[in-house]
Amino acid sequence: MIRQLLLVACLFVPHALAAAELPRVVIALYDSRVDKRWRDSLPHQLAEMPLNHLGLVVEPHDVSKGLPDISARSDVRGVLDWSRQDRSDDPTALLAWAERVLDSGRKFVVVGYAGWENDAAGHATAPLRANRVWSRIGLRDEERFEDRTWRWRVTSADPMLWFERNVPPVLPSFPRTSVTGQGVSRLRLTANGGSTADLVVTSPSGGYATGSYAYAYDIDLQRKAWLIDPFAFFRESFATDDLPKPDITTLVGRRMYFSQVDGDGWRNVSLIDESPAQDNSTQKRRSIDLLRDRAIAPYPDLPVSIAPIAGDLDEAWCGDEAARDSLRRIAVLRQVEIAHHTWSHPLDWGFFDAADPVAKEAPLRRYYADCKKPGLPNAVGRLVDRAKARIYGDATELSAEVSGEGAVAPGAYATPRSYAVEDFSIDKELTGAKQLIEKISGRKIDLVQWSGNTLAYADAVRRAGAAGLANINGGDTRFDPEFDSVGWVSPVGRWVAPGLYQIYAAGSNENTFTDLFTDRFFGFRYTTRTFDRTETPRRLKPVDVYYHVYSADRAASLAALVSVLEWAKAQPLVPVATSNFARIAQGFYTAKLTALENGRWRIDNRGALQTIRFDRPGAVDLARSAGVLGWRVQGDALYVALDPAVAAPVVALTQTASGNDTSLVESRWPIEALVRAPGSATFRAAGYGAGSMRWSVPSAPRWRVRVNGQELSVVTRAADNTIAFELSASADPVAVELVAEQVR
Repeated sequence: MIRQLLLVACLFVPHALAAAELPRVVIALYDSRVDKRWRDSLPHQLAEMPLNHLGLVVEPHDVSKGLPDISARSDVRGVLDWSRQDRSDDPTALLAWAERVLDSGRKFVVVGYAGWENDAAGHATAPLRANRVWSRIGLRDEERFEDRTWRWRVTSADPMLWFERNVPPVLPSFPRTSVTGQGVSRLRLTANGGSTADLVVTSPSGGYATGSYAYAYDIDLQRKAWLIDPFAFFRESFATDDLPKPDITTLVGRRMYFSQVDGDGWRNVSLIDESPAQDNSTQKRRSIDLLRDRAIAPYPDLPVSIAPIAGDLDEAWCGDEAARDSLRRIAVLRQVEIAHHTWSHPLDWGFFDAADPVAKEAPLRRYYADCKKPGLPNAVGRLVDRAKARIYGDATELSAEVSGEGAVAPGAYATPRSYAVEDFSIDKELTGAKQLIEKISGRKIDLVQWSGNTLAYADAVRRAGAAGLANINGGDTRFDPEFDSVGWVSPVGRWVAPGLYQIYAAGSNENTFTDLFTDRFFGFRYTTRTFDRTETPRRLKPVDVYYHVYSADRAASLAALVSVLEWAKAQPLVPVATSNFARIAQGFYTAKLTALENGRWRIDNRGALQTIRFDRPGAVDLARSAGVLGWRVQGDALYVALDPAVAAPVVALTQTASGNDTSLVESRWPIEALVRAPGSATFRAAGYGAGSMRWSVPSAPRWRVRVNGQELSVVTRAADNTIAFELSASADPVAVELVAEQVR
């Protein structure tokens, strides 16, 4: 028994004598009979983003299919049970399983209802049985429900309370629970008669938060608000303080920037009239050409991925030579990465997740509009009101209103994809589109940008990976006065199958700012509010300027886009290709962290991810580390930059830096292959625009900077022991050498 306890302890103690993989996986329970899709569940919608920020990977499990066996899973840190209902098929089995989870040393966290409270028929579980598990988490169920809350008042509240909303003027009803054992009360209510209730509790074994005191949702206003601080609550409940956090927001000491453009509107003729004021003629061009000249070519220092729809290029479908020529003209720009936005632009991906999608779609083929019809906006999904029309998902017939050209109130797509010139083929959507667009553009494609509702099914994501494509889109992160909660900030991505993830965009596109591009065409300018609020007080997302080609349809929307690009140009960011970010995000899921002796950590299987974050002050002990470029403190976080040339870097921390080694502080260009020597350092660098960077250096007062063997400049060490310099823009990677001048 003692040996078993020691083995369990090694899983969670980062300074254990023996090397041990640090568990990062949280098993999140949900019920597909209540939430049909994992995407719609509370754990995904609300908990997954803060858990990702804490370095944890969320793995969903559908309890309608039984309970998972995690006894052999060394990667599992704990379980999150956040249900919409207080019942399950077999509460006794769920309680026994929860006890086994706790017996193994893993955490168990309950938010809102616990599924073991009642069986499917509504029969209550024996209190003594339930309290055996509750007591392990640090509380006791008092078997009472309080709805006369006017008798109660808040008498004790932890700093993690009232995160986005103050104490409600009328307290919500609540089940009576009391702290016990090693539990710590974070929220205590006291009644007039002196009775108490502890509604938010954390303990060494996990945590509990009463649903109505954890989170609030106004269904009329569609407003979310966290009452508890989810970062603090999950940090305590899952004990993440000593866990290094794989970070997707930062690279070489700076916040990342990327941008992607979905090809919708490629063949649109812009409404912007470019004719001179004194000329009575009308000069209008296609939106893609206007976009190139106004919002892409003028910004060579801001990379962007352009993802046309193959159906808009193939003459047998909807394309023409002008559409293909637009692609060729934009593909010659160095800052442009060519991606693809599928072939026929699927709108409802779930529709095609069928044994025979061709037969399923056959009755609907007559409802597709002719994509070559002059003036018909292309690729944008037409939405219809379920109350006014029969939708393909509910019936095989579409009403005349649905099959017409006009879209009405949002409800569902009128057709499951935008174009249906040929039968649906997932190979054509992914590999076919890649091959066609590569042939036309002369550029290699490494990225697919999901179309429509972006909810790609598992086989589609799997086939994209097999075709060598990273993937992105979905998520729709907003955090601004209209979406005033971190609950609207999406997680890194969406689990679709074991080991398979759809990567979410880090920002929302212009559709959510413009009522699906029907109104307030200037709205996208306000996306910078989200960029600001996801930077402080904690960096939650990189900067992602995400839009469609049809943003160049109108003067207001194009001006809004340009204003956002001007904002980005002025920020201290590190621009990267969108496919690079997507692979960094994949690395978040695959990274393995191993605790070594004497407080060191090794990082394996990280893919393209190059930053590890520690949520505490300090510095890197370079003498005991390997594969570390440098580090930077931002707020309360320590961002450690890893060297892409080192497969398994090791990080060791110290309270203060020694100052005896050259180390990176920040850079606009990604850096790799750093080699340090006494009085010198060499590395490779490449990026967009001019490569400004700052290094911490030993005591020599002056340093020579050489690029590709040629001296660039001599720089003087500043009072903070750093040197700063700028490399000229270059189309190719450069070799850089820093050499300390000898003091005479």
